[in-house]
Amino acid sequence: MSKVVYTIAGDEIVLTDVIAAGGEAEIYKTNKDGVLIKLFTRDISLISKLKIFTLCKKGNLDSLKEKTSHFSMPLLPLFKKSSRNSYNDLCGYVMYQKSGTPLHDLLNLVKIKNQKTFVHSNRIDLVNMLIDLLSSIHVLHNNNIIIGDLSLRNFLYDETTREVNIIDCDSFQYTLEVSKQAIDEVHALSNHKKLCKSKEEIEEDKVKMLSRILYCEMTTDEYTSPELIPAFEAGKLGVTERTVNNELFGVAVLIFKTLMLGKHPFNTNVGSLSPLEAIKNNEFPYKAYYSEQKKLPSGCWNILWSHLPYDIQDEFIKTFTTDQRTDISTWINKLKDYKNYMSKNPKEAELIFAKLKRGRSKPKPKQDIIFDEKQMISLEDI
Repeated sequence: MSKVVYTIAGDEIVLTDVIAAGGEAEIYKTNKDGVLIKLFTRDISLISKLKIFTLCKKGNLDSLKEKTSHFSMPLLPLFKKSSRNSYNDLCGYVMYQKSGTPLHDLLNLVKIKNQKTFVHSNRIDLVNMLIDLLSSIHVLHNNNIIIGDLSLRNFLYDETTREVNIIDCDSFQYTLEVSKQAIDEVHALSNHKKLCKSKEEIEEDKVKMLSRILYCEMTTDEYTSPELIPAFEAGKLGVTERTVNNELFGVAVLIFKTLMLGKHPFNTNVGSLSPLEAIKNNEFPYKAYYSEQKKLPSGCWNILWSHLPYDIQDEFIKTFTTDQRTDISTWINKLKDYKNYMSKNPKEAELIFAKLKRGRSKPKPKQDIIFDEKQMISLEDI
């Protein structure tokens, strides 16, 4: 059965062909080539509705909405009814289609070994892909946008153009000018009884919106930085402001999983410890020196780690074990150096390695020289 939605001008759009479906939305084709509709399958929050309205306004992040950009941004809000300006009836939006396959489906060791993914690619292509993706994330950060819900499922890699596109942009955290009138309209038109909101909670929502921070209400637990885990476990991450520093932890997870062909940095050999539990316990198993690596997961992961340049290893160790996190510009520069190194050493550009690469030796501690006065001549002997 077809579904009908309406534009803000009251124009009717009939939806027929579903091309993808997820936990909270379905994606439909339109009669315009390269244009899709995202239809929410459940009611979304007030902040999400206001965020979509604000993003769709002309003048807000227009360069990111262009058809040639790497971002699938909301372009036009859609409604369940043909009434205008009813925030409560918002049910989806129009967006440009982006090409590619989710990195989650590509970065899989078994698939790569069986030549099901990255068939004509090598490690230089992986690094180029990362540089392209990190450059896009850097653009977002420069526009006061935090992805928040980092996930390989939201990054599409086009193996033909070798570009990465980013989807689910409506879930990001944005810092935008929101009028008080718009906020009041959202609350006036919303069914507070249905949402079980008290007067105090409604006013608290208004204050949050007036702060100009439109929160990211989604998250993927294995990308969560340690300082955000308490909010995640309390179910309050959706009303917690994210920072670039928070995101740099998840960005490092993303880079690690790409270079390590899908393996999470906090997968260990310690029982059934989940990545989130390992992050919470600071259980990053990869070390600078081979002799110190006691908790590595079984398999080829130590071999892959051993072939990463030392400076790349050091950035991971720093980001995952201290409160100092590598910024995106530094990552891009390190990856460019890695690419140049592989260009001069083609064997290091293979996706999978057969043998462990000899690592650095742990330096021996310096010992102070101890003088035995009995072995020395005395001043009287001179």
